[in-house]
Amino acid sequence: MNKTVKIACACNKKFAVLLATLLKSIEVNHCINGNTVEVFIIDNGIGEKRKNKIIDTVDQQKVSLRFLKIPLHLKNTLNAFPNGSKFTHYYRLFLVSILPETIERILYLDCDMLVLNSLTSLWEIQLNPNEIIGAVEDTPTKTVNSKVYHNVSVISNWQQLGFDMNDPYFNSGLLLIDLYKWRENNITQKVIDITAQYFEHVFHYDQYGLNVILRNKWKLLNTRYNSFCTQKELDLNDIVILHFISIKPNAFDYPNGYQVLFYHYLDQTKWSKNRGLEYKKMPKLFDRVLKKHPILQNFGDNLLYEINQFIQPW
Repeated sequence: MNKTVKIACACNKKFAVLLATLLKSIEVNHCINGNTVEVFIIDNGIGEKRKNKIIDTVDQQKVSLRFLKIPLHLKNTLNAFPNGSKFTHYYRLFLVSILPETIERILYLDCDMLVLNSLTSLWEIQLNPNEIIGAVEDTPTKTVNSKVYHNVSVISNWQQLGFDMNDPYFNSGLLLIDLYKWRENNITQKVIDITAQYFEHVFHYDQYGLNVILRNKWKLLNTRYNSFCTQKELDLNDIVILHFISIKPNAFDYPNGYQVLFYHYLDQTKWSKNRGLEYKKMPKLFDRVLKKHPILQNFGDNLLYEINQFIQPW
């Protein structure tokens, strides 16, 4: 198998610093002994300044970068459901359309990850004929009937869709994808269609549709390839990929473990020594007034969010 691992990520300006940190961890921990990676980055408004910082973070002899845009006509297909085209999460569905057709497989990684050991063992995993992807069971919600907010199942209409209650449910932050099989089975359109059809049941963006459409068509991978930061006492010598789910480790109020480890790699990027700032809150008097006027409260909340994003060093 080709020694160059081919990786894809999807990123916007908010996640640029996380992507840079992920790429540096790949360079440090995988790109040794002649190993290289080719990274295809779906660019959803990263911006030139941040893009240049990402490029300058890595040794491109080891980590080759290619920035790709999703054509408008593909984005528009996501408008089959509310606000679909606005969310970067869904853009990975178009990898089969924007990557060179000569690429047989791709390793998709969320930006909020660290690679702590070589990716070779993961890259060399063989998928069986019926398996389109390899993925890791979602640690908090291992089955389609696992409960999330308000005691609702992660796939709330699992019975309607013909699942058994203990059918496994995967986390889509890491996907080892056979692009030929994906294309042959028209997975992208099927995920969009099922998302639109059952949008009221959708949880975690396209993770719902991927689990529904790829039922019995995915290989269960070892959790060392997608271990969650919410797990305590992880063996970091064994883990290949650490995943910072939920609140991100560059946030001021990050509540989980391994933040020191994250900053160890961040400080090797062009965002070195930057740390998240405490979010500004609405003054109590204004907050009490706004709560009486939902439209004004929504405007105030959005304005405060934009202010807090602006003051962050990312």
